[in-house]
Amino acid sequence: MRKIYFALITLSIVCFFTSCSNEEDVNGGYSEEEKVKIETLMNLFESYGWELDTTVSVEQRNKELLEMDYEKTKSFLEYMNNGIEFENSEPIVNDASDYSGVLNQTRTTILYPIYGSHSSAVATSKTEMILSYDAPTTSSVTIDRTSVSSNPATTWLPDEYGTFSFSGNKCENIRATGTIKYGSIYSHKYEMIGWCSKNNSGTVNDGAITGFHSI
Repeated sequence: MRKIYFALITLSIVCFFTSCSNEEDVNGGYSEEEKVKIETLMNLFESYGWELDTTVSVEQRNKELLEMDYEKTKSFLEYMNNGIEFENSEPIVNDASDYSGVLNQTRTTILYPIYGSHSSAVATSKTEMILSYDAPTTSSVTIDRTSVSSNPATTWLPDEYGTFSFSGNKCENIRATGTIKYGSIYSHKYEMIGWCSKNNSGTVNDGAITGFHSI
């Protein structure tokens, strides 16, 4: 009987420590202050429409959230949510003489970059679109590729691109969408908007990205 009693006591102790261990695993061993910070930041991202990547482990998610500064993160999300207007974008102007040889051909594909940049106390960002078009019979441009760089650091995951037609010598409302990823845990859809123009020789010789907006 004493052996049975002793075994029951031993089993109870093991179960108690196992229960405590499981509870610690669930709570991640975080302090109350850390738990509040994690929840507060998750609610902040959700309030701005950013989506959580559920394939990322809870441990990685919490690690990144605990490394964030709440006020800086909030300012960045507000900055991105308001949209960015590239008022000071400087277009790259091509010299038509650079293409004098290829323009004599029936059809030649030419690449042309347009840019947008913006800087504030909260964040800086630069965007680029590489356009392609067939010269000299230039009736439209196709987005070949795009890139985005920013501080705080983000990752740009572009969607498939489209083709945009000229109206006269100008092609307006060139649009490219993609996803901005903040760290490895949150993401949001964005759209960059630009324009370009061509000269009488069919060469695109002006253009810029004018904005970058949340969608």
